[in-house]
Amino acid sequence: MQVKICGITNMEDALCAAENGAAAVGFIFYPPSPRYINPQKAGEIIDRLPQHLVKAGVFVNETAEEIKRIYDCCHLDMIQLHGDESPEFCRQLPRDRIIKALELKNEDDLKKGSLYDVAAILVDSRHTGLYGGTGKTSNWKLARHISQPLILSGGLKEENIHEALRVVSPAALDVNSGVESSPGKKDHTKIARIMQIVNEADDGSASPVIFTRRKVYRINTDILTSLADAMPPKRSCPHFWNLKKLMTRPKKTSHLRKNLTGTGVNTRAVPRRFISPGG
Repeated sequence: MQVKICGITNMEDALCAAENGAAAVGFIFYPPSPRYINPQKAGEIIDRLPQHLVKAGVFVNETAEEIKRIYDCCHLDMIQLHGDESPEFCRQLPRDRIIKALELKNEDDLKKGSLYDVAAILVDSRHTGLYGGTGKTSNWKLARHISQPLILSGGLKEENIHEALRVVSPAALDVNSGVESSPGKKDHTKIARIMQIVNEADDGSASPVIFTRRKVYRINTDILTSLADAMPPKRSCPHFWNLKKLMTRPKKTSHLRKNLTGTGVNTRAVPRRFISPGG
């Protein structure tokens, strides 16, 4: 059972979540929230966290361009959309990185949820002017009927975690106010306790893995520098520099072999794909 500790505003709380086995931490980029954190500070925290810990950014009715900017500059792994974003809006972002939060009031909300092609649906509760973080439980009876991978949120705390797992059987949990001493400040004892309860309740059955690291391919500049240093000077070895150009242009066999003479290439073994028809 994966757990995300949301509403992180400082390094100490993030490390506590990681040390107690949380799969992910969430950073809220919505200024009206009492748990708001600016992207620069969030990025500084994220850069110092363990690699295995998934970092999620929470956005409310933000533009796709700004979401992408923060997603990249903060090195986030997941994007949680907690406002009134439409299925069409979600399609502007990478599907397997999106968590869409919904409030379920009735059957119509369930139908609406089925229209979202995202990595997971998060069911939360709302209050006037607040998108989540209300401390109120969500509609568990409706939540259990969500067809997509489900993250349960809304008023979760150690007193009701067992019942939530029994009634809903979600793939993951999202905990915020239930592990706080005050908005934006986590109670480390509560984090440890709620993680212990979840681990003890885990029966080992397979469930979808929702919180996953973003795949980022970084260029190793040290290797590139070494390769550049090893390259022979163009003047002293022109054949080396011209080889790629010769091999990638269709040539007749005789012409290609003539130009490769002296390069050390076995001209009899030139791949047929480099030779034009009739060569």
